Amino acid sequence: MNRTEVERLLHEGRSARAIAAELHVCAKDVAALRTELGLPPARSGRAATPLAELFQQRTRPVEGGHLEWTGHRTNSGVPALRHGGRLHTAYRVAYRLRTGRDPVGKVTAGCDHPGCIAPNHVDDQRDRATYRAVLGA
Repeated sequence: MNRTEVERLLHEGRSARAIAAELHVCAKDVAALRTELGLPPARSGRAATPLAELFQQRTRPVEGGHLEWTGHRTNSGVPALRHGGRLHTAYRVAYRLRTGRDPVGKVTAGCDHPGCIAPNHVDDQRDRATYRAVLGA
C-alpha cells in the first residue's frame, strides 16, 4: 500500500472503499490508517470537494509568486477552511500540499509578503530547525 497516496486521499475526505477501489488496496487497511491518523469518517452522500481544490478556490495569486487568502478567517485573523468536519489553517494546508505530510508545529511563510500562503513559501518548525542547523544560525 502506498501510504503517502492513501493519506493524501484520506485528507481529501475520500471514503476507504473509494480509495481501495482507486488504488487497488484493502479497504480495511485504509480504514485502519484513517483511525491511526485520527481522521473523521468520510461523509456519505455527495463526494467531498478535495481539500486542495477548496484551498485553490480561496486564494488569489499576487506578484512575486505569492498567494493571498480570500476565504474565511478565524476570530484571531488566521486564514482557515472547513473540510471533513475539521477546521484547517490555510498555512497547514499549503504545507501539506507541498510536502505531502502533516506539518510539525507552527507553519509560517519564509517570504516577506504579509500573510502569504503559497505552498512553496511556507515551512514548519522542523524545516526551520533544519535550516538553522545547516546555516549555523
